[in-house]
Amino acid sequence: MRAIPSLCAVTLVCAPVCATASANSYEEKIEKVRPATVEVLVAGARSGTGFCVSSDGYIVTATHVVGTPAVTERGPVVNYQSNLSVRFNDGRVVPVQPVDNPSPEAAFHDISVLKGDLKTPHFLRIGTPSSVKAGEEVYTMGFPFDVPTAVAYRGNVSARFPMPAGTLNGRAVQNLTIHVQIPIAKGFSGGPLLRMSDDTVVGVVTNKLGGINQKLGEVRQSIVASQSQGNVTIFGVDPNATSLELINVLDAFLSAGAGWAVSIEYSIPVPIGKDSRNK
Repeated sequence: MRAIPSLCAVTLVCAPVCATASANSYEEKIEKVRPATVEVLVAGARSGTGFCVSSDGYIVTATHVVGTPAVTERGPVVNYQSNLSVRFNDGRVVPVQPVDNPSPEAAFHDISVLKGDLKTPHFLRIGTPSSVKAGEEVYTMGFPFDVPTAVAYRGNVSARFPMPAGTLNGRAVQNLTIHVQIPIAKGFSGGPLLRMSDDTVVGVVTNKLGGINQKLGEVRQSIVASQSQGNVTIFGVDPNATSLELINVLDAFLSAGAGWAVSIEYSIPVPIGKDSRNK
């Protein structure tokens, strides 16, 4: 088993040079946040989005971008993918590894921290999710579809509520969830949700509203499983292949123009010092 650093050693501070220095215009905000936003790669292929939270290589993303939660004799854990790396806006690709989170609830929250051997002046400040109000303006940045650079979407907070995430030792675990009116698409998972007022991160994008339902997902699985058994064509058209392509397109592009983020607080299993919070 590989050794991984402990998240207890992470200190998120607002250094003199921050990626979000309360830019005045939306255009300026985008230009400041983009260098801190990274593509998360698994075996060289894009898996989702992440963002730097310190000058020394700590990066936050969604757990499902880099691994899969599992229940073991030791309790809930995350089985992380191997060969993880991130690509920066300037084209640099840096290997990263997951940081051990000592919280027993960590596997439920869909937030993971990665560490790379790097220095960067571009990182995002951590905000206070508990003060987020319905109606306030927020924005996010990520890598939807196959676009070659990070793109920004803006919208408003629709609601903030607890979402059941599982059970640990007979006790229900919930995630503080921020519902947003933003057209979240596949690829945005792991991206930062930032307040427009002060450019601090209050959440990590984890879900879009849209795509396919469970039944269509089961149909897709059945088609994929049957591909090795041969195919049938009708007037030269393979109906299974056509159905699979249609389902994949719907899953990738169908959106209700909304989604949600999990509170950034779950990236830190210990309280953040007062001097690390935005004022």
